[in-house]
Amino acid sequence: MSETPERVRYGAYTLYAPGTRKNNRYWTLRGVYSGREIEMSLKCGSLDDARAFVDRLLAHDVTDTPLASEYATTRGPVPAWARKLIEGAQWRSKKHGLPFTLSGGDIVAVIHRAGGRCEITGIPFSKYSKYNVRRSSRRRPFAPSLDRIVPERGYTRDNCRLVLLAVNIAMSDWGLPVLMEIASALVRNGKD
Repeated sequence: MSETPERVRYGAYTLYAPGTRKNNRYWTLRGVYSGREIEMSLKCGSLDDARAFVDRLLAHDVTDTPLASEYATTRGPVPAWARKLIEGAQWRSKKHGLPFTLSGGDIVAVIHRAGGRCEITGIPFSKYSKYNVRRSSRRRPFAPSLDRIVPERGYTRDNCRLVLLAVNIAMSDWGLPVLMEIASALVRNGKD
């Protein structure tokens, strides 16, 4: 492992010190994960925390990392990923003529209520999947997605919950009862 003040080679990854890449505060990771070239800010201020993150990444356990905790809490303004959820919800509500009353404060309340986990399955949110998702897919199955509990009621604070994108896609046409029946059958039959 060759170390310089600006970067550290750690296995197949390169860790860039704060201030040397896109950001000024955190370590940045570059490398290939699940067949995909990645570059991401680790939200880690120390080299030891950055190395620990890479170790968990290699073990496919990224649910307790600073990366996943970004989905559990917010400090200050609405995070960029949540603003994208709001923008998408606004666009869909306008397209389908649905009510939209979500504010930044509302989305922060929904984020805190979820606590970094899908409100239906309890699975932690993550930007990366431990499963080899198709390289061409832009969708991330474990990313947070804004679900309307009663679709016709639109996007309001009491009608929205944070769920896994994969769960939201599965429920989009048939709803939670169909997803529950399928999940129960999978558990009963013990299929991997």
